[in-house]
Amino acid sequence: MSSHPGHADVAATPTTVATPTTVATAHWLALAGHLDDGATFDYIVCGAGSSGSVLAGRLAADPAVTVLLVESGGGDDDERVRNPDLWPANLGSERTWDHVTEPNQHLNGRRLPYATGRGLGGGGAVNAGVWARGHRSDWDSYAEAAGDPAWGYAHVLEHYRGIEDWQGVPDPGRHSGRAHAVRDRRRGRTAEPGHPGGRAPSRRRPQP
Repeated sequence: MSSHPGHADVAATPTTVATPTTVATAHWLALAGHLDDGATFDYIVCGAGSSGSVLAGRLAADPAVTVLLVESGGGDDDERVRNPDLWPANLGSERTWDHVTEPNQHLNGRRLPYATGRGLGGGGAVNAGVWARGHRSDWDSYAEAAGDPAWGYAHVLEHYRGIEDWQGVPDPGRHSGRAHAVRDRRRGRTAEPGHPGGRAPSRRRPQP
């Protein structure tokens, strides 16, 4: 596959488990096999997860540059990815790297499973479709540490709003009509404008 300015080429390596994603993986391998010998790129992005895909797409939006996006897993055309209720089926499959933590003295020496995504979409393809904004105090602490207000929540909030397509009770903190649909799927919860109930839950503390 030759490199074309303004486009992100994708190269992949084979997965070893025969699954419904085998065909998609073969497709990416076929594309990788067409890379020109000695081809060069202005940018090489390793990992087609949530961040890598966005980064490669933004870079490739410049028609003057070439981008290679490298991913070791397969494609995301899989029912286990499209249906959030099937996310547990991804664990222990070819779609995850099944890491485990070191023994934790505070957990009686236990080691915990710490799976991460493998394939197009990365962890975002196997996390049940959960969308959660980073907490206000986290972002503000980054801004303070960096000495750069651009890392603060007030600035980052505009990026969140630019991504989201909020589908719920009107909320002045959210935009509608964007590409990324966001809904409150929790049962028995009613979202109110400006209230944390209208936002994806945090396992540590309420969202601002």
